[in-house]
Amino acid sequence: DAMYFILSGRMDVTRRSADGSSSELAKLEEGEVLGEIALFSEHPRTATATAGTECELLRLSKSSFDEVLAGSPNLQAAMSDMVGERLDALAESSDVGACSHGVRG
Repeated sequence: DAMYFILSGRMDVTRRSADGSSSELAKLEEGEVLGEIALFSEHPRTATATAGTECELLRLSKSSFDEVLAGSPNLQAAMSDMVGERLDALAESSDVGACSHGVRG
């Protein structure tokens, strides 16, 4: 698998819930990354990313990713923090979605 660096454009990140509905998690733009959760934590992909505009991406394979991390403990710590933050945000969005289904107004 791989992670992707957004060189230009915008990627829309969505997640499908158990009931089949889709919710937007983020709009990622130039300078941001996606796909790192699956590489760093070895979790399966947690969301779907589609091009919101014309995009140029740089792909970093799992093997290249592992080589880069092995040579840079500081980068490994920073990536670990970023993955943790994204997983927390993902869990939060799941909790909000679960709660909102029971609210009537």
